[in-house]
Amino acid sequence: REASIPQGFRAVTINGRRALCEPGDEAWVTTALGKMPAAARPATAPANMLQRIGEQREPLIRQFMADFGVTDPVPVARAYDSELTPAIRQLDELRAPIFYLVTAPDRLTALMRSGWSDPHFYYNRAADAVSFNPAGLLTVDRPMDDIIYPVPDDTKAPPEKRAEGLTAVVTAVEAQIAAAIEFQARARVGGHFANMINTLVMQPLALKDDQQWLAVGATSVFAAKYTATITGDQRQQLVGGLLFEHPQAALKMTAVDVLHPADLKTIRQDLIGVYVDTFRRKSARAIQYLIEQAGGDAAVTKAVAAVRDRKPADGTALVKVIQEVTTIDLTPALVR
Repeated sequence: REASIPQGFRAVTINGRRALCEPGDEAWVTTALGKMPAAARPATAPANMLQRIGEQREPLIRQFMADFGVTDPVPVARAYDSELTPAIRQLDELRAPIFYLVTAPDRLTALMRSGWSDPHFYYNRAADAVSFNPAGLLTVDRPMDDIIYPVPDDTKAPPEKRAEGLTAVVTAVEAQIAAAIEFQARARVGGHFANMINTLVMQPLALKDDQQWLAVGATSVFAAKYTATITGDQRQQLVGGLLFEHPQAALKMTAVDVLHPADLKTIRQDLIGVYVDTFRRKSARAIQYLIEQAGGDAAVTKAVAAVRDRKPADGTALVKVIQEVTTIDLTPALVR
């Protein structure tokens, strides 16, 4: 969707930034934009991650194969190259098409009253006022719409003060965009590693419902392990975030038995997400407990290999198999 420029306004493009203003404001708007450094990449994190994705490709593929006993490198490399790398490159190349609408609040109200519209602006006729909702401005799953972002302008202030207001809004918006892109990049890295683990390792195990905690927990913890290599975060910090339980959490981990999971059909629709999230955290905690008690990631490697070879019949048998190969009984970490 292209921007709908209000009647009587014109676009001013300086140093890679675009503002919409009326002819009488063009001079000071041009000066203000000209004093700002040229627009750079919205965020540096994706570029840094892309570099690490390239540098760590071979070590991570080998580590993935060693952690889960995978013997064929081709599917791992294919997922790494065709899913993870393009996903982060897309964010590195992302450019938000922003138009900064410089106008006084009462002028903006008059524009909407006379028929100008934009999906993120709402005109309240009863209050004769306009509100702006920035939710959904950034989209990475489809071509991005043009974005019109309001810059409240005090027409009675001197040009230098008005310029300060424009500069402040542009600086704040660009910082918010950079933070959002960095968050998306980190989430994508973790999500794609989790998808690799689930698709290449866990799904072939054909785990029963009462065995799914192994897949959920191992996927979460090891995705954090690989993600830390790309993002530069500490593994323990990422795992800690996975396991953290807010004191006011609606459902505590102690109330969930992942060895005997609930039937989602019996849970209220609005609470399914809460249950699934708690199930994930408790499963990850059980895997982290196994790693800590058995002395390292090799315990999970042994567990996955034993499940692959022996194909335990149910959750209880799975726990027994893991205990046999690692000496660790996970039952207390799984039940209520």
